[in-house]
Amino acid sequence: MKALSKVVVTGEIQDLNGNKITNYNGVVNPTVYDKVMLYYTIGNDAADPSNPSSSQPFNLQKNVIYSGRASVVNGDFSFSFIVPKDISYRFGSGKISYYAHNATSDASGYDTSITVGGVNTNSVADIDGPSTFVYE
Repeated sequence: MKALSKVVVTGEIQDLNGNKITNYNGVVNPTVYDKVMLYYTIGNDAADPSNPSSSQPFNLQKNVIYSGRASVVNGDFSFSFIVPKDISYRFGSGKISYYAHNATSDASGYDTSITVGGVNTNSVADIDGPSTFVYE
């Protein structure tokens, strides 16, 4: 998934044995995440003033590339989106999390086999600004 690329994702709802559930009709809410990034704690634990805490590193995958909703029909779903420019351009593993539901059951899953990074140099130039309206 490169910045400014159009991505189409297709999938299916499966049972615990990996078989498609062909009578599953409902909604899936996919969330696509950028790569895991390294963050640091503030290190401001004042519990013991003579021994203050230091900043500690930790990994977190929190930057959302896309969050949406798609219909599930007979177990199949599909959605598409344009990858935004504000991704981290270095290549690495992203993640898609899924939550599906209908009137009788929930389903969830994820995929970490996607690669996120780089930029699509052949993307169509966006020369149109946003439409704005002023109301009194």
